[in-house]
Amino acid sequence: TRGNEILFIPALFILFSLGGAVFGMGEEAVAFAIIIAPLMVRLGYDSITTVLVTYIATQIGFASSWMNPFCVVVAQGIAGVPVLSG
Repeated sequence: TRGNEILFIPALFILFSLGGAVFGMGEEAVAFAIIIAPLMVRLGYDSITTVLVTYIATQIGFASSWMNPFCVVVAQGIAGVPVLSG
């Protein structure tokens, strides 16, 4: 894995952003941060990078969600269209 550490952050950021966009993964990021923190420190990054990769990525995914059931149901209810109608 020498030399590929730089790909680790974008890969995790994309995965966590997709988790936030698809199923509203927000609270789960705390548990993943605890798991990923030792690995990030071992790769030479600090603990703030762990928060960025886990929590901030899920919130960006949640904010730009296109199919998160929580956001879609609320928005469709406000718009007055049938729930989960597309």
